[in-house]
Amino acid sequence: MNLKPYIPKKSLKRRWYDAQDRQGFPPVWTAYFIKGKEAERRQDLKEADKFYQEAESYDPQNHEFYLYLAVFFEKKGDHAQAKTAFQKSIKYQLFPPP
Repeated sequence: MNLKPYIPKKSLKRRWYDAQDRQGFPPVWTAYFIKGKEAERRQDLKEADKFYQEAESYDPQNHEFYLYLAVFFEKKGDHAQAKTAFQKSIKYQLFPPP
C-alpha cells in the first residue's frame, strides 16, 4: 500500500526569488553592495552611501555586510549609523538566520 500525503496546490507555487536561489544567482542586495564598494573606491562617498542604503533595504541578514557598513560609516564620520550597523552585525553573528 503506497500512501502519499496530501500536498495542497498552494504550497507547490514557487516564488521568484526561490527560483533565483535554485539557479545559483546571488541575492539582489549583493549587486548594490558591489556597486557601493566601487563608488567608495572612486572616493564618491555620497553615491556609495546611496548604494549601501539600497542594499540594506533588502535586509541582507549578513553580519559581514553590517560590519563593513559600520566601518564605512565611521570613515564617513556618521557615528550613530556606525553604531547601529555594528549592533546589527553582532546580532546576526550571534543569531544567524535559519
